[in-house]
Amino acid sequence: MKHAPALLLLLLAGCWLPPANTWPDDHDNDASQIICLPSETDVPGRFRAAGDVPNSYARGLERGNVELPADTHLQFACEKQPFFSDAALKQLATLPRMRLAEIHHTPGLTVAGLGSFANMKKLSLLRLIDSVQVNDGALEQIAAASSLESLTLGPCSEVTDSGLARLGKLKHLRVLVIYDYPKLTEQGFDSLQRSLPQLQVFKYREMP
Repeated sequence: MKHAPALLLLLLAGCWLPPANTWPDDHDNDASQIICLPSETDVPGRFRAAGDVPNSYARGLERGNVELPADTHLQFACEKQPFFSDAALKQLATLPRMRLAEIHHTPGLTVAGLGSFANMKKLSLLRLIDSVQVNDGALEQIAAASSLESLTLGPCSEVTDSGLARLGKLKHLRVLVIYDYPKLTEQGFDSLQRSLPQLQVFKYREMP
């Protein structure tokens, strides 16, 4: 665990504190809304509602019909749930105002299923750790989630420089945390940095 950033350690300890300034304030002025959260059987994991201004509001949500207060967004986390699958991710993508998704140690996802992230129009922060075979095709799917600002991925043992370059489409991406990337070169990282000058990259040879 010594290589894991403090941010990930907080998550694994059960803390729901996203990094400061991961996303700007949302000025959409969303009204209060009743939404139906799928059952735990269909989408295992935890939901929270949080204020658009970081740390301004947060509460856990039960399943079924719940009220999403005005000017809030949805957060979702799933860890060590073998039944979290492409079908569950597809249902997750139908929920409004999904801003943060953290999926850890859930072996049921496939590269094709990652296309659901493109339907989360407000998704700003995504962490996928030991949940899918991250390869060049996976990065192509993730790069369609155009609102992403922070991305954590691992293991990335099959990712090449060509695949990494596809993240250059994410024009709002400011933070990339990447684990276990034996096929990537410094030239590949430099090329991505030229495409995204604002990007901060945190590289770790080993998984946490």
